[in-house]
Amino acid sequence: MIPSRMRLVKKPDGYVPKEGDWVKLVNKRPSGWNSMGEMDRYLDRVVHIKHVVGNNQFCIVEDKGYERGRREYWYFRDPDITHICTPELFDKTAPADES
Repeated sequence: MIPSRMRLVKKPDGYVPKEGDWVKLVNKRPSGWNSMGEMDRYLDRVVHIKHVVGNNQFCIVEDKGYERGRREYWYFRDPDITHICTPELFDKTAPADES
């Protein structure tokens, strides 16, 4: 689900994932994902980046690995991102609310 007051836009060239970003992941399993389908629940989903390793790998808030007793998370890569969420811009041509 897209956070309120945000909209999805195609990932721009040169985008670097950052902690706290909301992104949409690919809709088909990439070769780097778990081959048993254990990461497939995140296909075509909007997720929240929790932690970034270098400029290319990140884990997500939605992966509750630590809370299930595991101390490892699935890591995703920059090419796994198709869209990013950006704040909606207010239409400056709209009349001001006078109430």
